[in-house]
Amino acid sequence: MVIFGTAITAILPLLVDAVSGQHEWVVFAVSAAAMGFFGGTCLLATRDERSKGISLRTAFLLTGLSWLVLPLFAALPFLDLGLSYADAIFEATSGITTTGSTVMKGLDELPPGILLWRSILQWIGGIGILVMAVVLLLSLAMILGRLEIFTILVIFDREFWVT
Repeated sequence: MVIFGTAITAILPLLVDAVSGQHEWVVFAVSAAAMGFFGGTCLLATRDERSKGISLRTAFLLTGLSWLVLPLFAALPFLDLGLSYADAIFEATSGITTTGSTVMKGLDELPPGILLWRSILQWIGGIGILVMAVVLLLSLAMILGRLEIFTILVIFDREFWVT
């Protein structure tokens, strides 16, 4: 599902490059098609299993696999810049892990779609880290039996403020 969602987000840099007259929009179209095909195939292959729910162990496995597989697909648009596949994977991984490291030179001269793609990857990585942190804290709290850690959530409870 993460790869399919990333394919949908690749449409935004595609549009930016197409509007600004850059030829890189084709790279985003091919990348989005590849990610959409792989992600869609995985979604269709597991449609019956998803309704059953997943265990915590399976959730951690899927999260880890997502962090390993997503950079392989997210690296595709960087290949048009003349980067090797290893450098493109490094570029995608640094975005998804939000480290911000780069092997590219002259970022100011890059097409706007590529710059937007780098930003989107960092955003996806930041959201992924936040979600993973919440899941880990919730599972840790349940294991320890101490849900007092999350009493701050009462702030968002409307009935708490009404009474």
